[in-house]
Amino acid sequence: MKAEVYSVCISRNDKYLVTGSQRDIKLWDFQEKELIYTFRKAHDGPITALAISNKNGYLASVSVDKAIKIWDVVYMDCLHIFRKAHDSRQEWIWLSKIDPISGVVISSDDRYIITHSTDQVKIWDLNDATCIHTINYPHESKLFNNFVSDSKAD
Repeated sequence: MKAEVYSVCISRNDKYLVTGSQRDIKLWDFQEKELIYTFRKAHDGPITALAISNKNGYLASVSVDKAIKIWDVVYMDCLHIFRKAHDSRQEWIWLSKIDPISGVVISSDDRYIITHSTDQVKIWDLNDATCIHTINYPHESKLFNNFVSDSKAD
């Protein structure tokens, strides 16, 4: 039985291709078209999005299990897990609502991971492994514009 691919990303320098399936993440050598490593049982559900850092040192993955995981692509190990990263206020009201994390990007300086679900955007600081800002979409989108302006001043 073949595994379905739910997500894919490529490194900016075209060194790596990464694919996410039901539970596994595969790291490929893009130039040689060869499998480098499989992170088995990386998540407890389909992997919905992937991003690789600019310096190719780590990989971020997100899943319907609402976890964000950071993977070391040199030592092939999990560096950090953010569990239940997008528990939204709506889930407490509508217990049957499933709102998986559906996207992830890594900032150009590799300092932040930005994730989103259907009703939230979260900005995570990788240095101290914390969520530094949450935007409850669409009502607080103006706050994000202020954050982006402030961060460009650094």
